[in-house]
Amino acid sequence: MFGDNSWKDTPVRYPKSYTIYGTPPIWPVILTGAGHHGMLQLLMAEERRRSPRVNCLLPVRIYPRGEPQVIETLSKDLGLGGLKCLSPVLKPVSTPLSVEVILGAGEAPLSLRAKTVWFQDVPHGDQFYLGIAFEDLSEQYRRLLSRYIDRVTSQPLPAKS
Repeated sequence: MFGDNSWKDTPVRYPKSYTIYGTPPIWPVILTGAGHHGMLQLLMAEERRRSPRVNCLLPVRIYPRGEPQVIETLSKDLGLGGLKCLSPVLKPVSTPLSVEVILGAGEAPLSLRAKTVWFQDVPHGDQFYLGIAFEDLSEQYRRLLSRYIDRVTSQPLPAKS
């Protein structure tokens, strides 16, 4: 279905949010078991991410480049390639950003160059989900993020009562 690359110039439309060119028509992602003995199960028509995402709530500060505004929020998930977060402000695709992510209490924030790659209305609310891709990730930050992801995915299951 995707072998002929005929989908590359076909716009994919999503309700009330955005249009992406060059995206396969179907790419549902279901993440289950994050944090349970390191088992991440990815069920998808075609995986576009190079590394897995983990569900996590981390403090995030978003600085749209060239704007005085700062958006303070929480991540919804995190991977080596980027993160998903909530935002009270819509940022269009390709908006350049500086992002600070704090991986743990007492740790210095990671300061990352990034851009928005998708956005979506939050149902029944006046906020948006933002998909943010990291740009030019240094080897040091890649190692720190990788260790965090490994730590989250290797946490044992809670004991059953």
